[in-house]
Amino acid sequence: MKKRFGYGAGFLFLLGLVAWWGYHGERRKMVAAGSRESGWRPWVTRMRTSADQRSVLDDLEAWRQQIGQRELSEREREGLWKRIRAFSLEQVEAALSSLPKGTPWEVNGVLAAMLSYRWAQMDPMGAAEDAEKALVAEFGTVSAEAPTVGAARSEMGMRMMAVLSAWAEVDGEAMVRWARASQAPGVDFCASEMVSEKWLVEDPRNGLARVREAFGEMSWRSLSKVIENCGGEAEYRQAILKALAMDGSTQGWNEYGRGLTAHLDPVSPDLAMQMADEMTSAGAPSEVVQAFEGGWREEYLLRFGSDTEDVAALWASLSPEQWQSELKRLLFAQGAVSDPRFEEALEWAESRGEVAWVASTTQDYTTWFLHHGGWASPEHPSVKNIQEQFKSWERMDPESAQRWRSGLPVEMREVLQP
Repeated sequence: MKKRFGYGAGFLFLLGLVAWWGYHGERRKMVAAGSRESGWRPWVTRMRTSADQRSVLDDLEAWRQQIGQRELSEREREGLWKRIRAFSLEQVEAALSSLPKGTPWEVNGVLAAMLSYRWAQMDPMGAAEDAEKALVAEFGTVSAEAPTVGAARSEMGMRMMAVLSAWAEVDGEAMVRWARASQAPGVDFCASEMVSEKWLVEDPRNGLARVREAFGEMSWRSLSKVIENCGGEAEYRQAILKALAMDGSTQGWNEYGRGLTAHLDPVSPDLAMQMADEMTSAGAPSEVVQAFEGGWREEYLLRFGSDTEDVAALWASLSPEQWQSELKRLLFAQGAVSDPRFEEALEWAESRGEVAWVASTTQDYTTWFLHHGGWASPEHPSVKNIQEQFKSWERMDPESAQRWRSGLPVEMREVLQP
């Protein structure tokens, strides 16, 4: 009897430990996403902080919670930067160390980027070396296995981007030299994007050759940023196409086509065909032109639906598989809940009993909007999106939906079912 009791108690203890660990993990996500941190840790942090720094960190923590729970307006962001740009080097270092670890980029990243940018204004080399250490700690040094692009797109990579941006404004050449010698994965990528955009915008006709000389093939990844800012202007497109034709890089052509699709608002059919003709005339491979035309069609359908004459024919030409693919993509579109096809997508999923699919998109989207802020704003499109997806999941399988919801912190449970 005692042995059975011991086994039972041990099992219950283990079960409780697993449950606590799962909740603790979700709790950390909520704190990282702008929720107030509870427990003894914040008090210990305050006691270790000098008295003259506490008010600065308290003010910053208030901003952090505000950023996580609702998106800041441009005016509020300007006000935040006005405060941070007056920070001393000591205040910047203290503020960065006070941010929660493993933080979502759009929440604490707003603060981390501004703080890192301010640090680089005062001491670019020191700021760069600090960001470099963080990248190496997370991803290791440069190697064949190091995730160069993944590292650059990580939270620490985004900090590095802010540092290099400030450094490039005062001495781009010195920044490039430092980045080329760095052993942290992703630094070359960050520097390439930062300086390439600057050089290409300043001199679209000759900037690409300068970038190619400095970075080689790495330069093509920077085209997306340039297209985002300048791709709508024919002059810039012609300059880039001329340079691409001279280089003959397949990677460059692919980046150009993807950049037009990803970073320009869906353009009219006439302009899209003009862009495709420009690419053909410049010597782009036919498969690149076809990929651009297909990508443009998807973006246009996603944005405008089938309620306009110029898109109706495109909708009619889609196969059932393509149509279903469009609806799947729609669930992850920002503001999609206002699109009438959003309801169609969920109805289609429910009619097929796609429980696993809706459950997956619900969980993935929950993580996504926690990372991007605004989770406590009832009118935020992402909040409405996740609520509707959760309702769909619950209609198909209420037991699994509620089981997943019950394991979340109370803030998230209230967001899902207010």
